[in-house]
Amino acid sequence: MLAFGAFFVDLVARVAPAASLLVALVTYTFQVALMALLFVAVRRADVLESDVERGWLGAGVIAGALVWSAVQLRASTTARLPVFDGPAGAASETPREGLVDRAEGGAG
Repeated sequence: MLAFGAFFVDLVARVAPAASLLVALVTYTFQVALMALLFVAVRRADVLESDVERGWLGAGVIAGALVWSAVQLRASTTARLPVFDGPAGAASETPREGLVDRAEGGAG
């Protein structure tokens, strides 16, 4: 369920980047609402009859959310995405080269 939401948001971000935040928020809202409906259905069906089973369900949901968050954090920090576009023609000069030239007294 969560993987489908991430896939869908990624797809929208590629097609229409301006709409990606709105789609992400709507997708998250629907996922939370679906999870709440699932819990209501489980509670009404008396599938979880003891407190121990409810505790394990809660622990499983929390563990799943933490693992999912860790995977998303790892994926976003290791993605090699450009943050900005440099000026045209300056792709061959790195910022470090410009700093070294100025530090040595060059015109840079």
